[in-house]
Amino acid sequence: MNGESKTERTTHSQHAGNNGASVEHGLTSFGKTLSAFEVAGEDRVFHPAKARITGSGVTVWSDSVRAPVAVRYAWKDWVIGDLYNTEGLPAAPFRSDDWPVSALKP
Repeated sequence: MNGESKTERTTHSQHAGNNGASVEHGLTSFGKTLSAFEVAGEDRVFHPAKARITGSGVTVWSDSVRAPVAVRYAWKDWVIGDLYNTEGLPAAPFRSDDWPVSALKP
């Protein structure tokens, strides 16, 4: 990343569908790049994020957000998700923040 620092945020599996059951069986993207994640900083502006599956959940980051405070997954009106448990069940859309929609910036 050209010498730039990045801050990552790990989203733990309780967000990844079925009350955390997905961690018991593991998470997968079936070899595809995770692309449905976004992160926001204190300014509450969400940016597309890169993500990788780890042993404790999913680690998410964006070069556009130095200090992420919120993450969301598949949080669009229409999106094809790419995060599953290893039994093939898709993760439900989620967000980690509780900001009112009126407070979010486009």
